[in-house]
Amino acid sequence: MTTKSILNNSILKKKYSFKELFLFFYIMFFCFFYLFCSFTVEMKQSIVVYALPLITISNTLVFFIFSLTKMIKGKGIELFFLILLFTVLCMDLIFVDNQIFGVVIIFNVIVMLINSKYIYVEKSFYKTFSFFMFILFIYYIFFHINLGFNPNTVGFVTLLTIIYTIVFFETNKIFNHKLIHLLCITIGYIIIFETESRGALLGLITFSFFNYLVPNKIYLKKFFISLCYALATVGSLVFCVYYVSLWEKGFELKSSFSEKSFYTGREAIWSEVLTAFYKQPFIGIGSNFDLQSFRYLNIHNSMLEIMGLYGILVFILFISILWNRMYSLFSKMAEYTELKTVVIGFLSILVVGIFENTLLDSSHAFPIYFLIFIGQSIYNRKKIESK
Repeated sequence: MTTKSILNNSILKKKYSFKELFLFFYIMFFCFFYLFCSFTVEMKQSIVVYALPLITISNTLVFFIFSLTKMIKGKGIELFFLILLFTVLCMDLIFVDNQIFGVVIIFNVIVMLINSKYIYVEKSFYKTFSFFMFILFIYYIFFHINLGFNPNTVGFVTLLTIIYTIVFFETNKIFNHKLIHLLCITIGYIIIFETESRGALLGLITFSFFNYLVPNKIYLKKFFISLCYALATVGSLVFCVYYVSLWEKGFELKSSFSEKSFYTGREAIWSEVLTAFYKQPFIGIGSNFDLQSFRYLNIHNSMLEIMGLYGILVFILFISILWNRMYSLFSKMAEYTELKTVVIGFLSILVVGIFENTLLDSSHAFPIYFLIFIGQSIYNRKKIESK
C-alpha cells in the first residue's frame, strides 16, 4: 500500500485504529508533560531531572517505529539521511567530547522532522492539544510573574501558547474572529514587554506581521519563501558573527524603550563558541564543551548550537530536512489557508532561535515540532480532499 493510500484510508475512515488511538494518547501525554513543565520552575526541574532523558529516547523510538515501513516503501532518501545522521553522530561521540543525551536530542529532533511527513494527526487530536495550550496561555496571563522562570522562558512560553491558542480558535468557528485574535496577541505583547525578552518579542512581531498583514499571494513566490527561510536559519548565524564583531569594536546602542543593555552576555558566549568552532568545524566542539563565559553550556542561539556543537555536516542535514518540510507547506499557504498559522508560528519560533536555544530545548521540543506535524497533516488532508 502506498503512502498516499495509507493517508487516504486514515483520513476518510470514521473509526480509529489502535495505532491512531495510541498516537492520540501519546500526544496527550506530551501535552500534559509540557503543561507540568510550564507551571512552576520547581516542577520543571523535577520532571527534567528524573523523566526527560527516558521520555526523549522513547519519543525517538515511537516516531521512528511508526514511520519505518513508510520510509522503506518510499524513495528511501529520508532513511538514507537518518543512517547518515546516525553515523555522523556516532563519530561525534567517538572523536568529540559529547554528552550522549545531547546527541540523542539532536537525533530526536531530526527524527521528528522526517517522520512528520508520514504520521497523520487527526484534526480532533491537535484541536485537543491546542485547547490545553490555550488553558496554559490563560494561566500565564494571571500567574507569569510568580512562576520562578527566567523572563526569556516566560516570554517564549507566552509566544508558543499564543500560536496554539490561535490554532484552537481556528478549529472553532465560534471563537475564530480577528478581534479575538487581536485581543490574545495584544495580551501577549503586554506580557512579553514586561519580561523584556527580545527573542520572544521579535518572534511575536514576526507572527503578527506574516500571519495577518502579508497578503497570501506573496507566499506563492519561491524567492520570498526562500528568503524568509534563509534569514531565519543561515541569517541567524550571520547575525551572531556581526553582533560579536560590533562588540569587539566597542559599538554601543541604547534604547529609550528598555533599560536593558544592547549587549546581554550573549556576545561573549558566541565569541568563545565561534573561536572554538573555527578550529574543528566539521565535527563541532561537542556538548561537553567547557564554556568559560557562562555558568553552563547555553549558547543562546539555536543555529549556532546545532552547528557549533555537532559540526557543519549535521547542521546541513538539519536545515535541508527542515527546508524540505517547510517549503512544501509555505508554498501551499495561499491555497490551504488553514496552514498559515502553524507555518508562520514555526517560522516565528525559528526567529526566537536567534537569541535562544529553543530548537534543541528538550522540554519545549515536542510542542515546537508538533506544529510541523499539524501542518503536514493539514497539507495531506487538503491534498486528498482536492482530488
